Amino acid sequence: MAVEMFTSLLVGLFILSLASAESCLKPQVDSQVYSTHDAAVVVSTALVTEFTLKCSNGAKNLPLYAEINGRTTPVTKSEDGTKYQVSWVGEHKLAPRNVYPIRVFDSEGYQQLKKAQRNEENVGNVKPLFTIELNHPGQYRGPWLQSEFVAAIGAILVWYIAYSEKAKIHA
Repeated sequence: MAVEMFTSLLVGLFILSLASAESCLKPQVDSQVYSTHDAAVVVSTALVTEFTLKCSNGAKNLPLYAEINGRTTPVTKSEDGTKYQVSWVGEHKLAPRNVYPIRVFDSEGYQQLKKAQRNEENVGNVKPLFTIELNHPGQYRGPWLQSEFVAAIGAILVWYIAYSEKAKIHA
């Protein structure tokens, strides 16, 4: 009897917490995106977006979650609560040149996303709060020829021309 009562209380508190959760209406997003480009210097590709969020109903300090490249992650919030950030790091081969949609969910949308994943349904049908497009131009792997190699070939070519001309003069 006590276990049933305790379980009922927990379920009631959970439902109350869901009902009191604030949601963002008509989100206005201002975002800045960044991705690493130089594969010759860094060992992994980083995709980062930072954004501000304004809700028409004035909702603030919302717990947000993001889905990028099939992975979900909590969205981090700045100390003052005005900016949010999503980042993803992976091997270069897992982050080719592409436009990556970053789908951002509030608590309710995140629960729907997890439910769709558990039931092996199409997660693309779950509507995000908003989506940010991150255009990643791919990785620059350096020049085809290293500058030291080009300089060495140039020096050998200059030496050969000078030596040939000198041989013509003495002949």
